[in-house]
Amino acid sequence: MEYLPVFYYLKKKKYAALLVKEDRNNRGGYTTEKKIIGLDAVRRDWCTLSAEMGNYVIDCLLAENKQREDVVMEIHAYLRRMADEIRSGKMDVYKFVITKRISKNPEEYTDKNLPHVQVALQSKNRGIHIAPGEEILYVISKGDGQITSRACSPNQIGVDGKEIDIEWYLANQIHPPIARLCGPIEGTDSALIAECLGLDPTKFNHQNTIKTSSSSNNEFSIPTSIRLADTEKYVDVEKFVVTCASCHKQNPIDGVYTKSDATTTPPKSYFVCLNCKHCNHRFGSAFLENNLILLIRQFLRKYQISYQECSKCLSRTNQFFIRSGKVKCIKPDCNGTLHRVYDAHALNNQLTYFRDIFYYERALDRLILDHNEKEKLKRMIEDNYPEEASTFKEVCHFVSEQLKLSLYTVVNLENIFSFY
Repeated sequence: MEYLPVFYYLKKKKYAALLVKEDRNNRGGYTTEKKIIGLDAVRRDWCTLSAEMGNYVIDCLLAENKQREDVVMEIHAYLRRMADEIRSGKMDVYKFVITKRISKNPEEYTDKNLPHVQVALQSKNRGIHIAPGEEILYVISKGDGQITSRACSPNQIGVDGKEIDIEWYLANQIHPPIARLCGPIEGTDSALIAECLGLDPTKFNHQNTIKTSSSSNNEFSIPTSIRLADTEKYVDVEKFVVTCASCHKQNPIDGVYTKSDATTTPPKSYFVCLNCKHCNHRFGSAFLENNLILLIRQFLRKYQISYQECSKCLSRTNQFFIRSGKVKCIKPDCNGTLHRVYDAHALNNQLTYFRDIFYYERALDRLILDHNEKEKLKRMIEDNYPEEASTFKEVCHFVSEQLKLSLYTVVNLENIFSFY
């Protein structure tokens, strides 16, 4: 028996999945293995480092019981960390090796303007025998010429001042496969990934599209750069407002901070929502969580009793019939389609909003600052205002646990295929 508990589909013949099998050596036991088909991480025309980073990102995407926002933030943090490590110059040169098989003698190539052919010719000039079908290992070194002229054997790095061209690798070997992997995911895009890698995001700020073929060979485009600002994403949600227990006046909770005060000093301005704006009474985590759980129950109830509304006659009802796979209006003279007035998407968006207004790490991640400035701000907040940071973490964790109870963003393949 085999089944796929997690499946990440990029396009036709390009996907990754966790495959669960019965363990023949352990009766009643199961083993889990990762299956990757057609993705860049398993192709040999990328360097070892690119494959390793691609595999890490795939592991993040296949992680079970994780919210999308958490996965995106984990990927961004990993890319920043790896970019710093790569630029430190301490990484093994063989991590940058690109492998390409040579199909005939190097001299027989009509187009010798290929990196692996040039390296093969250099090796032959040094007396090394190169046979057809042999794999050529090469790296790209720093220089002003074309890539072909800068390709060399790995053991030549360090000789005559030759160094690995780190920026070329980040832009051409690391960024493309990671950007393709994360393309369909909301919350990240090519420019953001470039920023995490320390590259100029304006050079990658274009709208990539994925072409998906239907059975009739018609194609449609799915924009991959679908990252929305919170002002757009949460335009229809109900704002979080609490009544102060001291002065009994209402206080809207706007979030960790706004962009207008994001760079002010001291960083206390990030935590203005933890105190009453009228009497300066402090809002504790228990007080905020109690208010949130009441609101969450209210919105769950709203979703459960939500009526269906007709797209044509605008009548509201909980009675309907199915025709041609669509939920149709029950009126005999109306052919309208019914839709929920308050649907699962609206509920999930509302709950996500409650989490994000307390998610200060996410708010820092979305600031237009470089990685070092963000880390500096984060350490300053946690060192100087540990109580405020702790409250935000506690409330954010509380709402995240409530979100985990929802299956809106989860496709459970085990349940789908449980009848096999």
